[in-house]
Amino acid sequence: MSKLQATQEPSESELHFIVELYSQGELLKALSITEELKSNFPRSATLYNLCGAIHAALFHYALAIENYQRAIELEPDFADLYFNMASAQIDCGELDAAIKSYRRAIAIDPRYVEAYSDLGLALQEKAQWQEAIDCFTHALALDPNYADAHSNMASALQASRRCHQRLSKVYSDRPKLCRGLF
Repeated sequence: MSKLQATQEPSESELHFIVELYSQGELLKALSITEELKSNFPRSATLYNLCGAIHAALFHYALAIENYQRAIELEPDFADLYFNMASAQIDCGELDAAIKSYRRAIAIDPRYVEAYSDLGLALQEKAQWQEAIDCFTHALALDPNYADAHSNMASALQASRRCHQRLSKVYSDRPKLCRGLF
């Protein structure tokens, strides 16, 4: 970290205190301190990220996204910021934006197991089964012990089969419509 960057961040003890408050569920106090520090350190991506996390925990998703976006402006190559923003975007129903954010996190860090798994979940919500399964497969290739990816993969495979079975039943009565689908 350069001297310039060091002066743009609050002290480790200040950041630790905010994280402790957050962990203890004292979200409003953590938010108040974070907002105050942001006025002293307006170029601190760390503070904007923390503020985004606190707002998300308070179910203020639009404010969370706004803070993550500001953090990304300051640190555009930090994959966690895109991942965090994608999570808030999912929570407020912005599925397409979340998929884009997860993809950006993965582009920055191709070994981001959680981003692959959560991208798979988002794609599953859009019934993009094969791409979702591919994401879970990639997550498991990176970390074979990642339990969420195993569970998500099983869910996607099951949903994909159900969808295929329904389509087969619908189109079995209409052979002309079925040509080329299966």
